[in-house]
Amino acid sequence: MPREADLLPDWFVGGAGKRRLLRALTDPNSPLRKTAPPWSDVQLAEHAQLTKKNAVGRHLQVLERAGLLQEVAGGWELAAAPLWAALGPYLDALDALPSHALPPSRGTTGN
Repeated sequence: MPREADLLPDWFVGGAGKRRLLRALTDPNSPLRKTAPPWSDVQLAEHAQLTKKNAVGRHLQVLERAGLLQEVAGGWELAAAPLWAALGPYLDALDALPSHALPPSRGTTGN
């Protein structure tokens, strides 16, 4: 299955899946945050509309290395990190951008 085309707000965080995962983790009203942690890889993948095999595992490892998530018995939970406070408003600003398609990447014929 081909990768979905990124939209303008996705570009700033490296892709739509990353943006959805960060949004699920930062928004206290997201369906994910309405469930108590720890969250499994599968739960996190579902909320980011990714497959566990797709990219969510790597995303979680990167968020752990950045000190944003911590792995605990049974899954993942938010770590106390100052960056979370900055990510929420940043994602809000990205969500306010128009959802324009991006110009094609090198080597592609279009999005």
